[in-house]
Amino acid sequence: MAGCSREFRWSSFLLRDEDPRAFYRSPWLVNQRIFVAYRVTLAVILVAILVWDFLDGPYNKWHIYYTNWGFTLLTCHAVWAAIVCVIGYRTERSTNDSESDRSSTSDDDDVEAPPELSHGYVEVPEVKSYDVNKLKDPLKWYHKVEWVLFNTAIPLAFYLTTAYCGFLSSGTFKVISVFEHIMNTVLATLDLFICGIPVRLLHILHVFIFGWIYAGFTIVYWAAGGTNAEGEPYVYWFVDYSSHPGRAACFIAGSALVGTSAIYLFVYGLYRLRVAMVTCVTGVKARKVAAVRSISTDSTKPCIT
Repeated sequence: MAGCSREFRWSSFLLRDEDPRAFYRSPWLVNQRIFVAYRVTLAVILVAILVWDFLDGPYNKWHIYYTNWGFTLLTCHAVWAAIVCVIGYRTERSTNDSESDRSSTSDDDDVEAPPELSHGYVEVPEVKSYDVNKLKDPLKWYHKVEWVLFNTAIPLAFYLTTAYCGFLSSGTFKVISVFEHIMNTVLATLDLFICGIPVRLLHILHVFIFGWIYAGFTIVYWAAGGTNAEGEPYVYWFVDYSSHPGRAACFIAGSALVGTSAIYLFVYGLYRLRVAMVTCVTGVKARKVAAVRSISTDSTKPCIT
């Protein structure tokens, strides 16, 4: 309940008061080089699919479709997340090396926990501890950009897969369509569970804004006489402002208020599931670390390694 009550505080609406490590570390891994490799690999895969999709479609109409907007945003998230991850990893390594050099001349009788007993953000000796309450704003600008991209791209991937299968699919799937409209949600789900980026309920506004921007684009595009790839005077049949303006308005309003909200709540539920899973796993690891350190302080018992 404490986690849910926090969601409706003003601070949860802002992009601050979070541990910066959540944006470049995985709570599941001790060896963060694996996470860096994952981030870079995911970015490369999504860029390759995006280029493939662009080359496969009508170049002069590619930019008008919401699915292409959504996949482009997911790719931007993956690329930016990879950059942030590399920056965070290199900065952390540099900081740790400097601290190791300074501490190498001093004696330390504390017994370190075995690396395999440390996990995620809990009791990882090489990670500098942050107290976000003592920092005015612990997040850098690039962390905030990543947070906005994550808040928008991940729910949008779920939304577009649902919309494509429900309204746009003809029943036959090209390979590129499977990658763009189905695999996007698979990759978004994987990223949501692997990374440590938090989901805040009030950040649903980011998804709303992106949707409103696209809705405004379709109106301007229609007013300027734009057509879809088949030459019809609309982008999608359910947003035909010429023949069925009422239906188009109802679809946009319903999509924003009901569809987007439902998808975002679903994503938030997955995030809470991830938090519970991580808490369970890291809680067990932390207790093992505490037990090892407790035993090691007893001079009558050998240190467990």
